[in-house]
Amino acid sequence: MKEIIEQYRQNHREDLIPCMQHVQDKLGYMSEDAISAIGKYFGLPSTKVYGIATFYDYFTFSPVSGDVVRICNGTSCHMLGSGKLRQEAEKFSHSTANKSRKRLNIRLCECQGACSAGPVLQLNDRMFTRVKPEDVKQLISQASEDGKEDSNG
Repeated sequence: MKEIIEQYRQNHREDLIPCMQHVQDKLGYMSEDAISAIGKYFGLPSTKVYGIATFYDYFTFSPVSGDVVRICNGTSCHMLGSGKLRQEAEKFSHSTANKSRKRLNIRLCECQGACSAGPVLQLNDRMFTRVKPEDVKQLISQASEDGKEDSNG
């Protein structure tokens, strides 16, 4: 973790969030140790780093297994039907069509910054725009297949 944090300029607060994102991407979540180490490096109390992390939907505080499905629920996406995307994701998660039987972590999140292209669905690290409810099953299935290929090859 130290190697990741030290890639950023010490005490330059504009590097704080990119550093936090990088740490989370590598660890899979923001551990107490990570929060403490980031705070020390940037000259901030751990409570300040934790406060920033809790403000953003992106950060999690415990390990996550399976695929992460983030559905934007910002005003624009909400008006364009993000609720239906969530319903379809939940339905697929519990269906026999979910052949991978990988756990799906379905989360509503705030604006993803693609308001003119909503509704937005983020699946792990990939963002999809203008998603229709009937697209959800295929997107999640494809991501699960891609994950199998990555782990086997």
